[in-house]
Amino acid sequence: MTTNVSTTTILIPTAFRAYAGGHATYDTAAATVGEALAQLAEEHSGLRAHLYGDDGSLRQFVNIYLGEEDIRYLQGPETPLNGWQLRDDRSGYEPAPIHSVRHP
Repeated sequence: MTTNVSTTTILIPTAFRAYAGGHATYDTAAATVGEALAQLAEEHSGLRAHLYGDDGSLRQFVNIYLGEEDIRYLQGPETPLNGWQLRDDRSGYEPAPIHSVRHP
């Protein structure tokens, strides 16, 4: 029996790469944005303080986009991924346009 698992790629901005072992991307089979970010922070513990506040919620200046949509206007951390590319961006660090690619 074959299971079709969708993989999502998180694009890590330059400002965060030092805390992610220098990686520019992170692949995950997580079902939601929150699960994907939790896995990323678990694997690269230095990122946790930059992504999350003391109360455990995403920091206000951390912007997460699914496609071209800010997850704040979708379902927040409960937003389903379904193989989309996820961009984690700090305002002011990488003002480049956001592009997303759907993985087959």
